[in-house]
Amino acid sequence: MGNQYLRTRTGSSPATLDSGTPRKSSISPWLRGKLRGLKLPPSPAFPPNPVRAPAGSGESYLAELAALGAELAQTAPGSVAFFAGPLRIVQKAMGFTLSVVYRVGAVHEDTLVLQVVAVLDPANRRPELAPGARIGIDLRRPDEIFQNEAAAFETRSVAAVNVPGVGCDIAGYVSAGEAATDAYLLGGDFVGAESAVQQADVRVFTIATGLLSALLTKAHYQQRADHDRLTGVLSSARIRAQLDECLVRGGRMLTVVLADLDLFKQINDRHGHLQGDAVLAGVARVIAAALRGGRDYVGRYGGEEFLLILDNTGHAEAWEVLERVRRSVEAQGATGIGSGEKSAAAVAVTISIGACLVPSHRPTLAAAEVLAAADRALYAAKLAGRNRVVIATADGST
Repeated sequence: MGNQYLRTRTGSSPATLDSGTPRKSSISPWLRGKLRGLKLPPSPAFPPNPVRAPAGSGESYLAELAALGAELAQTAPGSVAFFAGPLRIVQKAMGFTLSVVYRVGAVHEDTLVLQVVAVLDPANRRPELAPGARIGIDLRRPDEIFQNEAAAFETRSVAAVNVPGVGCDIAGYVSAGEAATDAYLLGGDFVGAESAVQQADVRVFTIATGLLSALLTKAHYQQRADHDRLTGVLSSARIRAQLDECLVRGGRMLTVVLADLDLFKQINDRHGHLQGDAVLAGVARVIAAALRGGRDYVGRYGGEEFLLILDNTGHAEAWEVLERVRRSVEAQGATGIGSGEKSAAAVAVTISIGACLVPSHRPTLAAAEVLAAADRALYAAKLAGRNRVVIATADGST
């Protein structure tokens, strides 16, 4: 019977045995008649596996990249809008099914952690790449669908290995600072059998990721120059420059404020400078949170002193804002970071605040005069017992 089965598989009629004797069919005449009249639909014609077809030529790529440079200059580095142009070029001009931007979160031993920042996936072919999604990649043995992301991170360059089906076929490293983890990855996935990545595609990716890296790195160093590294608020130079700009602008009331931590030397002496630094950073966060976002400014003036600028703000509103700052600092206190028994010790903190009201018409008023008036008000708050707000005018009256 085994040979009979093989013969029927190789061409003999399934109703004929080795002897050539026809087998009796078990199909009824009625059913046989029905089958004869049945018209089966034609077998579907399966096309060959699709191959990516880029929409652009070399010249159009250059035009896209030139337009990208102008577009990026108008958006905040690192924002979702910042990556809209690169995503569009990869998905539309280069012909990939989808494009994605990851933020490098961290590297734990050999695991690379990525977070999806933005994705352009019109057909929703990879719903797992939703913005905010986190992905872990084993750098020693990366999953095939993430092999280009792993290679791009490891080499700090562009990796392009065809990944049939789901998986980025090209990925590029985008530097955003000094550390390897201050970075993004830009990827393109052609969800098909053959992405046919060419050298031209790699060059476009190299130029695009290089442009993104230049702008993000510049923004990183600008951020470092403009912000105090310990507290995260504006640096002394930047907050003073902001004061000059506000005074020159004129046309509306301005409140200039000096805020000083009370008895900060005692905190340093009792708990150590490490916890003192932690207290300063904590107070800076509390002050920033208590201000009106987008309207007020805070910077480190020097030591444990902060300079605040309340734009378009008169006496009553300034009092309300500054009392909120004072109460917030008093209520929050701070949790320091030290060592031994002093680790994470709670430190009671209060703040004294002196403010100077600047009139809307101030043709000859200089920053030094305003700061001197605010400093006198701060001194008055200290003399009155600390942990209080004193508001004065530019001429020194309170």
